[in-house]
Amino acid sequence: MVIPCIDMKIILIGAGNLATQLAVALQKKGMTPAYIYSRTRESAEQLSERLRDVPYSTDISRVPTDGDLYIFAVKDSALLDLVSRMPSNRGLWVHTAGSMDMEVFAPYTARYGVFYPMQTFSKERETDFDDIPIFVETNHTDDTERLQNIANQLGQIEQELSFIKKHATLIIEYQKDKRDLIEHIPTWKYQEEDLRKQLKKERDTLRAEVDTLQKEIDRIKIILQEAEGNIRHLQQNLDAYANIESFDWYKSHQDIFKNGPSMTTITQKSCMELIDLLNQYYMQFMQMQTKLRKAVNLFTGHFDENNTFKFKTKFNEDWEYIRFADELHDFIEENRIDEYVRRINNEHWDTFKRISMDVTSLSSSEKDIQTIIGKINKGFATCNFVGVIQRIEMKMEESSNRVVNVLHDIQKYYKEYGYDLTPETNLFSSEKEPLIKEEAIKLLRDFIKEIHAYRYDNIRLYDSFELRFRIVENGNDTGFVEKISSVGSEGTDILVKAMINIMLINVFKEAASRKFKDFKLHCMMDEIGKLHPNNVAGILKFANDRNIILINGSPTELNREAYKHVYLLTKDSQSKTRIARLISDTNI
Repeated sequence: MVIPCIDMKIILIGAGNLATQLAVALQKKGMTPAYIYSRTRESAEQLSERLRDVPYSTDISRVPTDGDLYIFAVKDSALLDLVSRMPSNRGLWVHTAGSMDMEVFAPYTARYGVFYPMQTFSKERETDFDDIPIFVETNHTDDTERLQNIANQLGQIEQELSFIKKHATLIIEYQKDKRDLIEHIPTWKYQEEDLRKQLKKERDTLRAEVDTLQKEIDRIKIILQEAEGNIRHLQQNLDAYANIESFDWYKSHQDIFKNGPSMTTITQKSCMELIDLLNQYYMQFMQMQTKLRKAVNLFTGHFDENNTFKFKTKFNEDWEYIRFADELHDFIEENRIDEYVRRINNEHWDTFKRISMDVTSLSSSEKDIQTIIGKINKGFATCNFVGVIQRIEMKMEESSNRVVNVLHDIQKYYKEYGYDLTPETNLFSSEKEPLIKEEAIKLLRDFIKEIHAYRYDNIRLYDSFELRFRIVENGNDTGFVEKISSVGSEGTDILVKAMINIMLINVFKEAASRKFKDFKLHCMMDEIGKLHPNNVAGILKFANDRNIILINGSPTELNREAYKHVYLLTKDSQSKTRIARLISDTNI
């Protein structure tokens, strides 16, 4: 018997044992599946390679919709889920399950059936379909004939008929099982669905109860943790009190702790907090005592042992320092320091004068810097920027340096009231212009305070003003910021700094060019090699347009095409530096 060749586009859903053997058998009969779907990529890839690279997917939604026959060779438990998610099409859908009714397809397609090979399959052991009966059933007669033709192609009809005769009893049993079992599957499914809903409801109820219990457990855990923390805190306080005798201040006040205080004070502080306070007070007392000693020693250090005021200059006990402080207070109250005041008044007047002169000189330098910044901004306003940089602007603001601010206040004061500070006047007098004198004293005190707090020995020019930068990058305006590093990435930081340095050099170069005519200036500039090649070329052109030739090094050769001259520096076996020319433009 000759079976005609069947021209159908077959889509295989599954890549397991049955799917693999069925696909191989179909390929041998000239009916290679056109597409494979599998839940796992590994199974799909293995079957695809075995069939000589048939297309595959692990996404059911990507299965082609132009197939003629869709064979679902999957586990019974996975069939319903795959059928429900299968893209709609006009092809014939069949499954290979002997225990499933073909009606499982009814809600999802108009053409469906069963293609059931009665055999157990293995991926590794090739199966001869000539000896395997295939049960075929569809909801349309034409489709049944098409499936039967495919089954006939896979096996010999004569052998199949013989097998059917030998297994007529099995077929009868299958029909009985179909009548008694398979046909009841829809009813059982509805029952299963109801049971699933009841199970879900019970699970939701249980989950809510578990959540409530978990919240209560969490609340109790928090209470326990707080209680444990309180216990630990109390134990720490007890341990701290037990160790109180180790502190220096305890020895001189132990009677208070042994006999008890004469008065009781209620406090919310813990024992450790009180001990810390006692330690702080003791340290403060010791510091104040030390300061008193230093202050007295510093004061008496200005006097000889036989001084005019009869000041004692040597002390042994703490009470001697305290007595001297009391006596010095009386000394001042008796106004016995007039002569001393007149002497320092002259010194303060000279200080005001010198500060005013120095600040005037500093201010003139600030004007020069403002002029340079104006020229740089003018240059940026007319230049072509590099890369994503669209605008660069600089400005000066008043200094935040507290010492500089006090110096400016002193200069202003001296210009207004310098005459009242002449040596003939008394800075501390309350008879003439008391408010003016008080302001002078305040300024001197502020100046001394800030000088003591200042960590440098000198006031530098850049301490007298604040420099701010405004950068527009890719349409993003930073506004005026203190540091260029806060603008963006490291590349942007390097690029902006390089442009500002080049423009600054150009300002001085233009000033020199008026005298010496225009000339080229070679300049070393670091870190340019870290920039993107496009930005490297851009910054080099930015400099070259102003006759500024940049020289810089780079740890890599990534940007070498941007330079006119490139040299490679290496170390030989004797650690001597060797220089090799890589690129050279003779047109320079």
